Amino acid sequence: MRIKSFPVSLNEQHINQTWDKLRRAILEIQKMNNSGLSFEELYRNAYTLVLQKHGDLLYNGTKQVVMEHMIRIRDSVVENLNNKFLSYLNSCWKDHQTAMPMIRDILLYMDRIYVTQKKLDNVYKMGMVMFCQYVVRYTAIRENLQNPT
Repeated sequence: MRIKSFPVSLNEQHINQTWDKLRRAILEIQKMNNSGLSFEELYRNAYTLVLQKHGDLLYNGTKQVVMEHMIRIRDSVVENLNNKFLSYLNSCWKDHQTAMPMIRDILLYMDRIYVTQKKLDNVYKMGMVMFCQYVVRYTAIRENLQNPT
């Protein structure tokens, strides 16, 4: 197997292609469909983006992808409010707890360099906070947790 090397300086198109590859991988991880992914290649892509001073694109893009996934989870939990609500919410939480360490692993270099320099939440913490913010604290879900019928 031959690993493709990156050009010394990335052009805008290559940066966008690299981010898109990472974005699609994060989506697959969130769907628990990560068997075909090369975590080494994904780590190297994230490393290259940070090294080329595109940590902001990587961090903010990841935050956006996770937020969109949390909204999809929230909507599916709301659809299941009357159908085994707690077990479904717990299942979503466990899936999220499984996915976030994998996402963190491919973005480890960003966590160590970019996130530390900018004093941001690391990827794992950001994902956990977003689950609380977008799912658990959503009015319909929160009310159902506080006042089960």
